[in-house]
Amino acid sequence: MSGLEKMRYKRLGEEAVAVPSGTFRPRVLVTGKVAPVGLARLAEFAEVSVLVTPTEESLSAAIADTHALLHKVGPVSASVLQNATNLRMVARHGVGLDDLDLPYLHQMKVVVTTTAAANSQAVAEHTLLLALTAARKLIPAHMSLGAGTWRREEFMGSSLSGSTFGLIGMGRIGQGVARLARAFGCTVLGYDKAGPFFADLTEAKPVTLENLLRRSDFVSLHCPLTAETQGLIGKPELSLMKSGAVLINTARGGLVDEAALTEALVSGALAGAALDVYAHEPPDFASQLLHLPNVVHTPHIAAMTAATQEQMALMTADSIQIFLMEGRLPPHVVDAAVYCERSRLEAKGPPPHGTA
Repeated sequence: MSGLEKMRYKRLGEEAVAVPSGTFRPRVLVTGKVAPVGLARLAEFAEVSVLVTPTEESLSAAIADTHALLHKVGPVSASVLQNATNLRMVARHGVGLDDLDLPYLHQMKVVVTTTAAANSQAVAEHTLLLALTAARKLIPAHMSLGAGTWRREEFMGSSLSGSTFGLIGMGRIGQGVARLARAFGCTVLGYDKAGPFFADLTEAKPVTLENLLRRSDFVSLHCPLTAETQGLIGKPELSLMKSGAVLINTARGGLVDEAALTEALVSGALAGAALDVYAHEPPDFASQLLHLPNVVHTPHIAAMTAATQEQMALMTADSIQIFLMEGRLPPHVVDAAVYCERSRLEAKGPPPHGTA
């Protein structure tokens, strides 16, 4: 009998999720809309509950008896985690960890995993899409036709071929963008705060941040949001960029000082920007930044392809099964030392019924 037969339901807020009845199963809480294939995989071995739009209050209540959290959306603070006395694992549906209180999770000996590599290609493709859209003035050209005008000369664009593409952050996504940019005929420069990267794999030339900002026609951000990278691109950094340059951000909104960016775009110190992420999401829809004609906007959708979302859902479900049901090290663990400490605290395999 399959895991989707003989179901019972547990409702949390907006959505009811079917779970198999029978012997003990670990309790898994899902935040956000996760691809059905991932929920089906979880339902084969776990009791599954979903909070589509979690609040701190609803998450605090739901997490109390949870063994694993499949986290896609919403902040998970220390105040929420104080109620998670049974929590053993957080499987992050994505790679960004800024919504998680990671030090507190490590203190709790909670294993954290990501879906590293699952979304890299989709985000890299979206980055090039934003670059092309900004360079060729696609949005205003499209809107001009809808307004009943035909003014070709107003939409003289620039080519990616022959331009210099600067990448800040040379992890999987940065490397993917480098390969695509090279295919378009760009010279690629790379800077990574973490240190040297494998330039030979991407044909990106390692340079300093200042050098990259001064030389690049396109500057694209691909680094995590941390205390060190908060506001990485502010007024001083923007002042180093070419007046004809475009800033692209598909990483995290907090990397950029949005007020300084708005000022540079309005004054003409910067030609344009292409943004998929914002300091606050959703952003203030009355913000001047959202209404500038030289900015391309998308609502944090760089990883939103059907194939990518399904792969991420399956990766998180498999990681939970590997850790909770098989007692093995799951892939893409953020801190393997925490896994080792957790393993010493309990016997391998799922916890016995009725225990923490």
